[in-house]
Amino acid sequence: MSFQSFQRKAKNVLAITRNNTGRRLALMLCLSGIVSTAAATPADGSTLVPFSKPISATIWQQATALTGIDTGPRSASVREVIFFDPNCPMCARQWQQLRPYIDQVRIHWVPVAYIDGSGPDGTSARRAAAILEAKEPETALCFDEDHYDAQHQRGGYAPADHVTDALMADLRRNMSFMTKAGGLGTPTTLVAVQPGQQYVRAMGVIQGEKLSGLINALSSSSAP
Repeated sequence: MSFQSFQRKAKNVLAITRNNTGRRLALMLCLSGIVSTAAATPADGSTLVPFSKPISATIWQQATALTGIDTGPRSASVREVIFFDPNCPMCARQWQQLRPYIDQVRIHWVPVAYIDGSGPDGTSARRAAAILEAKEPETALCFDEDHYDAQHQRGGYAPADHVTDALMADLRRNMSFMTKAGGLGTPTTLVAVQPGQQYVRAMGVIQGEKLSGLINALSSSSAP
């Protein structure tokens, strides 16, 4: 798909959904999964992360401190931060692509809520809250993504009945920070290509040879 075709598709979706702000935002953000095939050239000369943009060390450090769930080797430093909505189909796709490598690289998963609205009554917020409040959040995250319901576009983990004010504030903070970091949709991935020196941001699903090359590079390099 050319970049021009992507623009036309996005405009058509926005025209159809212009009277429903929440759904318009959700569809536009999910369309970010197409960005990886619509862009023309990787930014910043990066060959590890397709179509990426540089971010500052400050942005990286702040992102790793956001409320979230960690997967991968406990003794390793975080090398990726992934913003996701537990109901997002493109996030589920990214998870499935990463599943074979999940024990190789330390990843900080940062939940946001927008797919079915950004308020505490939406299932995105309630499902994210349930995962964060679980006795073993990593296990809850794995269950949510492994049992994703593609037909109904919803995660597999049961949503909480109520979202506390504190957790809702965390989810809103995560969403605000994703935007601050330049993310326009989920999944948005931040990568420590060279810890202390080079950090980048990518949007959409990273997959195939690009993903395997990235994981091999991150897992074989040492992080301070």
